[in-house]
Amino acid sequence: MQATLPVTICEVQTDNGLVAYITLASADEVVRRGLIAQEILGQLMDATRTDEPLDPANFARNRAFVDFLHEAIQRHAPTLPNLIASAKAQGSGWVFIVDGRTPTPQGAVPPEDVMGGFEVKDGQIVAGSYSANPQPPPFVAARIFST
Repeated sequence: MQATLPVTICEVQTDNGLVAYITLASADEVVRRGLIAQEILGQLMDATRTDEPLDPANFARNRAFVDFLHEAIQRHAPTLPNLIASAKAQGSGWVFIVDGRTPTPQGAVPPEDVMGGFEVKDGQIVAGSYSANPQPPPFVAARIFST
């Protein structure tokens, strides 16, 4: 079973016109405390199009979120039981964090669906080996795979 994260579109009127930010914060949180740069996934290129589902062609990533995401993966993923088990089963090579929505999770995963990977030696994750894909999927639902 895969969890679905709540996605909120926050429309903000600026001097340059309407901006629609995509965030994982709830509308109540945004009203109460404002938006934090690292929680803004990105923004809609055309703020008047709030299509469901969100169209990746109308989406611009937020670099602060992408950097935060990779930092969190690098720091916390090596402690996840699934990643540890994948590394042990892999022996040597790489284990990858893959977008859970990829159409071919057990086959050839498109490069744009790979979040990043960790090097594995003797069944152990190599400390500091995380290599990030600089263009991760726009809306993330991660799974772990080994190759």
